[in-house]
Amino acid sequence: MSFPSHLKVYYYINEIARLGSLTAASETLNIAASALSRWVNTIEADLDAPLFIRRSRGLELTEYGQLYIEHATKVLDDEARMRDKLHLLTRGDWGVVKVASIEGTGETLIPSAIAKICETHKDVEFEILIGKPDKNLRNLLDRKADLGVFLNLPDSENLEKLFEYPAPIFVEMQKNHPLSLHHVLELRDIAQYPLLLPSPDTSIYQLIQLAFMEEGLRVKSNIKSNSILPQRNLVAQTQYLTFGSLLHYEPWANTVIRPINHPVLQNRHIYAFCLKDRPLTPAATHFLTILEKEIAEKLMNTLS
Repeated sequence: MSFPSHLKVYYYINEIARLGSLTAASETLNIAASALSRWVNTIEADLDAPLFIRRSRGLELTEYGQLYIEHATKVLDDEARMRDKLHLLTRGDWGVVKVASIEGTGETLIPSAIAKICETHKDVEFEILIGKPDKNLRNLLDRKADLGVFLNLPDSENLEKLFEYPAPIFVEMQKNHPLSLHHVLELRDIAQYPLLLPSPDTSIYQLIQLAFMEEGLRVKSNIKSNSILPQRNLVAQTQYLTFGSLLHYEPWANTVIRPINHPVLQNRHIYAFCLKDRPLTPAATHFLTILEKEIAEKLMNTLS
């Protein structure tokens, strides 16, 4: 292994100590013995301590020399590990990927993408930061996240769009719910049943309210939740209906989802952004590729 100039002296002294001879080290390193002798003299003068005892049979480490070699070995080992990590990082096999995400994507698509990467890239580290859109944007702008996933267009000029996919709003219900027999639902059908809505400060709540208002319908909802998990559990046990994205749907809760025939609810998209002045690392780029495949598969399964 080649070392930068500031580390070569550690390597030279280490080899001299290992071989116990300037002549032997000279042959191994392909450096003149006189040059190596000057290196040793320079280091000893700088440290004001002898590294070697000169004997007729060769060189023997002093107590000072032993301490120096322990330090040199640690430095060289750290350098080798750093170079290995740089090599892995360049290939995308190592690195830290931090993702700021909305709840649905952070609980479904992102873990699925991470699981696939971990099958072949076990040294990549991940951190999922789940929050509301303004919090996710702040994490991105403060460089606490490498990329952010949104269901709305964040307001910042220092963002680069990484992808955009349709993410229409679906209605979720019990498997044996009367509306489950329909392939596509109208709002007037949905309005006949009690609704379980997300928090009023979410985009999905605002779109639901707008769509119902355009149809002259009243939203009947006595339960609200800011988390998907209680929504699904309640819907699975009652005739309540809730709303979400096909991209975030998981069948474990014994529920089904159906599309809604309304332009306001169909014209929604999912986005990923990074900072313009902070390009993605190879590991983050690889993660983004896998995440897009997860989204494409979800959308393909819906259309088929």
